[in-house]
Amino acid sequence: MAGLIRPAEMRDLAALTRIYNAAIAARCNAYLEPLTEAERRPWLAAASHPDTPVFVWEEDGQAAGFCNLSGYRSGRGALSGVVEISYYVEDHFRRRGIARRLVEHALEHARAQGRTEALAILLGGNSPSIALLEALGFETWGRLPAVARFPGGDVRDHLYYGLKL
Repeated sequence: MAGLIRPAEMRDLAALTRIYNAAIAARCNAYLEPLTEAERRPWLAAASHPDTPVFVWEEDGQAAGFCNLSGYRSGRGALSGVVEISYYVEDHFRRRGIARRLVEHALEHARAQGRTEALAILLGGNSPSIALLEALGFETWGRLPAVARFPGGDVRDHLYYGLKL
């Protein structure tokens, strides 16, 4: 696999926004409308902080996917060991192990930062993500039944997968 994992940079903003918006269109997260680059800029600007990194899979000079870590229930000290992980890969780069490598890299970073648990929060029906998380040792820690409602009557569970680091 000819790619590399590196920290995200502001030059990646357009690609990362495009990848994220494709996930919105596919109903892989709970947003209903695409986000603009201006809306995503503060998120990417925060990526320079060690607690909220964004890692990019770069292939042939372009961002093909990304994985980010964020605090869970920030400001609540008793939960400071918990990190939330999210990951997205551009459609034509999927099924090549990129998401797995990004997630493994991010989990190593979380461990090095002293995090003790990782959470992945996703929508029911996302079979590829569920399979990846379970292959990496994540387990179902929670389920909010039928809380995500999309136009056209599509209703999904909100799932919490967790891993002790």
